[in-house]
Amino acid sequence: MRLPLISLIFILSNLQNFVVVTSQPFTNCDVSTYYSSVNLSNRDEMHLRIQSSQLNSLSYSEVWDALTDIDSDASGQNVRLIYSDEYVPALPRDAGTCGYWNREHLWPRSRGIADNGYDHTDLHHMRPSDCNVNAARSNLLFGECGTASTSTCTIPAHPEAAVGTEKDNMSFLPPKNVRGDIARAILYMDLRYDGDESNTNDLVVSDCPDSVPNSSGMGYLSQLLEWHAEDPVDDNERARNDAVCKQYQGNRNPFVDYPELATKYFGVPKQPMGNGLGYDCSSPPPPSSTPSPTPASKGTCRGMTSGDVAVIGVKSTDPDMVALLATADLPAGATIFITDNAWTGYELKTNEGAIKLDVTSAIAAGTRFGFDAATNAALPLSDSWEKESGSLALSVSGDNVMVYCLEGDGSKQFLYAVLIQSDWSNANVDSSAFSPNESALPSNLPDNCNIALNSNKRNWWYQSEASGTKMEMLNAIADPINWASDDVAFDAGGATTSSPSNPPTPNPTTPQPTTPQPTPRPTPRQVNTCGNRGDFCSRKNDCCSGRCSRKRSTCW
Repeated sequence: MRLPLISLIFILSNLQNFVVVTSQPFTNCDVSTYYSSVNLSNRDEMHLRIQSSQLNSLSYSEVWDALTDIDSDASGQNVRLIYSDEYVPALPRDAGTCGYWNREHLWPRSRGIADNGYDHTDLHHMRPSDCNVNAARSNLLFGECGTASTSTCTIPAHPEAAVGTEKDNMSFLPPKNVRGDIARAILYMDLRYDGDESNTNDLVVSDCPDSVPNSSGMGYLSQLLEWHAEDPVDDNERARNDAVCKQYQGNRNPFVDYPELATKYFGVPKQPMGNGLGYDCSSPPPPSSTPSPTPASKGTCRGMTSGDVAVIGVKSTDPDMVALLATADLPAGATIFITDNAWTGYELKTNEGAIKLDVTSAIAAGTRFGFDAATNAALPLSDSWEKESGSLALSVSGDNVMVYCLEGDGSKQFLYAVLIQSDWSNANVDSSAFSPNESALPSNLPDNCNIALNSNKRNWWYQSEASGTKMEMLNAIADPINWASDDVAFDAGGATTSSPSNPPTPNPTTPQPTTPQPTPRPTPRQVNTCGNRGDFCSRKNDCCSGRCSRKRSTCW
């Protein structure tokens, strides 16, 4: 049932005489509390949460003003067109002549969207679009040319479409920088609508959409999962998610807030068969709802979250060492894993090794511990680690270290990630694309829960303060200026020092390593495109690498 708008805010433009209508903000849209009652591993609970919290449904005419509000530039006078990747005046709008912009359903109406259900005007999947490009897209599935067809590929998809678009008679490829946004909107629609409300169908995203009952299938799932990993969530998408919830509907898109849920709920991408044959449809498509997973109490995290454990030292010169810092109290009964297997964006490779630590007694915040392969190592708990799989052996030419625990359903909750002698790679469903010193960054890790130390040094240790709040410690550890490096082995106990005035203690059998001096701060410069290492930045999106040092305000 559609609820009345509590209050209206009318924003009048004296130049163009248009009205933007929004509702009074819904109060339970803060991401820190919105999911508090939900077990994130349980898809059915998440479905009920985003369904029950959708407290308002717009009329189709009200969608015009909502899109003008949430997809406009700073002036509010122009809207961004999803497939053309450009801003055009918000007025005039299309009035049936296809001369201006119109309202695009990312999940096409002819693929299971009713004309009078909540899904028809759900803003999470609606965008402004050039009318002609919208018509060219029609109800095509999202994917690359040649996925399921050998027909002619049109590039760009329409003369008014953006660079990087293409289409054939089955698939439509949107601009590269919005593919992840589109993927998360489609995944949301599958999760949100299962046909248990009037005037809705069970919407299913699949690699085999033609096999879905009631013509309610959308695709291609595998390509959408790849786009989700390759085009991660940015600040604009987070702001849009906030606005849809607070101003219009009362519900959020969880794949924007928790990107790791995509593979948790939908699995990992598959490869098409090739030659325009699409995907293997010999087995039925996955159901839109899944059985409840194993109770979370059977996992190994015991409530641990990203950043509760940070890496503060990595030594690849034999014997290997990984030093850790507990930034929060770690509960007894938890199990922590360390691996040097690469993360592909979808799964860990299995060509290297993993070790595990059973936390038999609680570890207090501020405690330094870890793994050291040296005999009689001084690093606390070093002799308590057990082999989980393969062989953990850090490469002197660069490697990654992932720290994680397991949720109740067996999925990995990454706690921290470090990459040495390289930068993070893009996600790739083809695991063979990653060399031993390459890895993608797990999408659930915040900026202050990972670091890429890309100078060609074998050994790295954090040399600043290891005290304060969890956020203060993580922010300091994630800043490369607070790290020292050398090719000479150092003592594991020294690598866990908390003060630069107390440098790492050298191993008596090796020469004293030279502590490098901090690199002088470069002169910042503002750039209009993404910046290179040393360029000025105020946020991660300013940098081509996606890394902005908070202390130095420079890209790295």
